[in-house]
Order: sequence, then structure tokens, then C-alpha cells
Amino acid sequence: MKRILVLLALIICAVPSYAARDWDFTATWNMGVPTGNLGRYIHEYGWSGFGAELQYQLDDHNEFGIASGWQRWEAFYRDELTQFPQGALFGSQIRRVSTVPLIATIQHTMADRIDKIQPFMKLGAGVYWMTKVFEADVYSFSETTTHFGLMPAAGLNFRLNRETNMVVQLDYNAIFDSGETLAGADDNSYSYIGIKVGFTFSQ
Repeated sequence: MKRILVLLALIICAVPSYAARDWDFTATWNMGVPTGNLGRYIHEYGWSGFGAELQYQLDDHNEFGIASGWQRWEAFYRDELTQFPQGALFGSQIRRVSTVPLIATIQHTMADRIDKIQPFMKLGAGVYWMTKVFEADVYSFSETTTHFGLMPAAGLNFRLNRETNMVVQLDYNAIFDSGETLAGADDNSYSYIGIKVGFTFSQ
């Protein structure tokens, strides 16, 4: 949590320092749909998440940005058998997963900034920190791993006034393998679909 607060504080504090018409700041509520290995480990949608992005306007249609945030999943399982290198556990389980990305983004908007609706495409690349927690009765295991990942995205900006847009974004987060999983499997790659809703502030 401390890492999350530091990353977001750096992004937020940069806004007044560079408050010119060439900068945009976006804050979002994030939701996540787990897929691939992540979807097999935890079956629940993630409703607890938030994000922040600072973007510099390269021209009227292209922006470069730095984005971070936090996304969390949690699920309860009854009478579940899980294999580990040291043995197996059977019974009620709680599984939690959270991720903190720090990625660079490039965005292309297919409309003018004065248009009411502005579709855009985006590509991000950077680091994802993944934390997995497994609890069963009196046993608890956790791990935090560092991964490289990519984030293709598309969305819509809805112009509310000269300085404020509402934004809706759909993205796919491909988080590449960096070692063994908590259960000892060779592939610890993850993926999820992100849904973001928020507001962009321009000056």
C-alpha cells in the first residue's frame, strides 16, 4: 500500500507544477475481469480499484502519459483442494490478488478536442507488481512478483466543458511470466480486462 500511495502522490503532485494547457490529469474508478492464469486462480470480478494518469499533449490528437493505480480481487472457496510443492491443503480458502502498474502510455484521439465525443486508442508498456495471498484455516501464504506487461486500450472521452471530460476506457493487461507461481507452477503470467470510468481535467 505504501508503494501505491507514493506512486499516485508523485503523479498528483506533478499536476500543479506543470499546470499548463498542454497537460491532462485523469482519475478513474477501475474494475477488473480476470482472464488466463489469473482467472483460473480467482473467479471473481474485481470491483475495488482506482487509477491516475498524467498526459502531455504532443499535438491536437496525440498524448504521452504515465499511468499508475491499484486493482484488487478477492474470492472465498469452500471445500477446495490446492496443491503446493510441500503438499496439499483442503478446506475453506480465501484468495486475494492485487496489482500495481506503473506504465508509459501513448494515446491517439480520433477527433478534435472540441468535439462532444472523442474516441481514442492507447498503448501502454511498463512494470506490474503482483501480490497474491492464500489463506486456508491457520495457514497463510503470500508473494509479490515483478513483471513486464503491455496494455492495449480503447475508449471514449465525453466533453463536459472546456476543462473537463468524462472518460470510459476498456483495456487488456498482458502481464508476462517472471518465474514460478505461489503453488510452484512454472508460468506466473497473468492477464485481465480493465474497465475504467472517470474524469480528465485539462488546463
